[in-house]
Amino acid sequence: MQQGKRIQALQETVHNIAKFATKLEPSGISIRFLNFEQDEDGGFDNLNDLDDIDRKVKMVNNDGPCTRLGQALDLKVVKHIVAKAASNVLKKPVIVAVVTDGEVSDDAT
Repeated sequence: MQQGKRIQALQETVHNIAKFATKLEPSGISIRFLNFEQDEDGGFDNLNDLDDIDRKVKMVNNDGPCTRLGQALDLKVVKHIVAKAASNVLKKPVIVAVVTDGEVSDDAT
C-alpha cells in the first residue's frame, strides 16, 4: 500500500463508492477493512455522512502485511451476511465492494 499513490487512490475510491452507496441506502452503509483489527471495525456501521466516512478511512493504518483476501473477506463480511440472511433479518439485497491495491501474495484463498 505504501507504493506510489495507492493510499490516496484507496481513499478516493471509498469516497466515491460511499457517495453512490449512501444515495442508494440513506440509512447508512457499513465499511470493513480486512487488515483492521480495532474492535471489529466498531463505529463503521450505519455511516451516511461522507465527511465522517472520509475521517474513518483516513484513521486506518495501511502499513500492514498482505491480506489473505479470501479468508478475511469470509470472516469479516460474508459470514455476517449469511448469518443475517439465515435468520431472516436481511430485507434488501446486499452489495459488497472490495477495494484492493492489487498486490498479490502467495495465499491462494
